[in-house]
Amino acid sequence: MAPGGEGERDRDFQVLMSLAHGFMVSQVLFAALDLGIFDLAAQGPVAAEAVAQTGGWSPRGTQLLMDACTRLGLLRGAGDGSYTNSELSSTFLVSGSPQSQRCMLLYLAGTTYGCWAHLAAGVREGRNQYSRAVGISAEDPFAAIYRSEPERLLFMRGLQETWSLCGERVLTAFDLSRFRVICDLGGGSGALAQEAARLYPGSSVCVFDLPDVIAAARTHFLSPGARPRVRFVAGDFFRSRLPRADLFILARVLHDWADGACVELLGRLHRACRPGGALLLVEAVLAKGGAGPLRSLLLSLNMMLQAEGWERQASDYRNLATRAGFPRLQLRRPGGPYHAMLARRGPHPGIITGVGSDTSGTGSFVTGIRRDVPGARSDAAGTGSGTGNTGSGIMLQGETLESEVSAPRAGSDVGGAGNEPRSGTLKQGDWK
Repeated sequence: MAPGGEGERDRDFQVLMSLAHGFMVSQVLFAALDLGIFDLAAQGPVAAEAVAQTGGWSPRGTQLLMDACTRLGLLRGAGDGSYTNSELSSTFLVSGSPQSQRCMLLYLAGTTYGCWAHLAAGVREGRNQYSRAVGISAEDPFAAIYRSEPERLLFMRGLQETWSLCGERVLTAFDLSRFRVICDLGGGSGALAQEAARLYPGSSVCVFDLPDVIAAARTHFLSPGARPRVRFVAGDFFRSRLPRADLFILARVLHDWADGACVELLGRLHRACRPGGALLLVEAVLAKGGAGPLRSLLLSLNMMLQAEGWERQASDYRNLATRAGFPRLQLRRPGGPYHAMLARRGPHPGIITGVGSDTSGTGSFVTGIRRDVPGARSDAAGTGSGTGNTGSGIMLQGETLESEVSAPRAGSDVGGAGNEPRSGTLKQGDWK
């Protein structure tokens, strides 16, 4: 054996065992959290025997668990056999701490941990296998995120904890003060929206989420009688009419979905976004090439197991945004686990061709997300051409925003349909 070979092999074996036993480490954390050991230790030095008596637990099991927590840096042991919390535990694991992550960790210990038991099957199939294993309908791909009302509330509280640490960072990565109307899409309990309202008091802020989520937010997360700083709007962002806004926030939303659904959603936002508006995307972005960082890769596997999407590179988000009409995307790293990306609104991409009258012609959306656009009419920008009974025309760089349109054209109506050839410019008006 070459000199040093045995030592390297031993080190590699130690690394391997650390990786293989990693789930045991997380279970020590989860069990101590679930049993309330960190809350008990927060009251002062406490002996393992006293902790066991408080909960009616095995003295030996309690001692072993608390010793393991000590070796992991979660507790501090004293010479008299008592334990206190470490600074880490006092900050993140004690109930009532302003920066507590207790609910999110308990959610990971239950729902998410159950999903990861099916990782190999998920990799083989390339999608969520947990739902099938526990009998969740495939028609609801997000049922694996929470299967019951208690799980939903735990998840919503966990997100509140996340934004208590990261919210200000991602919301101040860019100066958002010029956006007068802000909508947090999929904003859940409103934690991030409340932070936006605090940081930008001159802006009106609303949360748009599913009706049952909005009902839970109003019931469990708003103080009775208090006037909320944000407005809550219920709806399905793929089907319902979206509120108009200058800025839409999508925090950990796009990673839920495959590319086609992302472009569809962003296209809907393009039509609801006012001129000069933008999107603020908050995600754990993969490095160029997609090979890291490790946390983002693990999150990407998690999204495969619990939803339909994955984490992406900055170039992927730029491509999705551009396809939906947000061609200018800036990325910033404000610190913490998430990146902030500001995508500014531009004309909707696409090439539209039309033939026939202004109401009965046919068309196709070549590079956009819609197809079969009648009569070269569209709610998106692009280049279109068409011929009518006696006239012809070309639409260049037209753009519609419901009632806000600016489209130079030649010919009769869009696509040159009608009995009389004529030319002109379509100015501000309603084009439908």
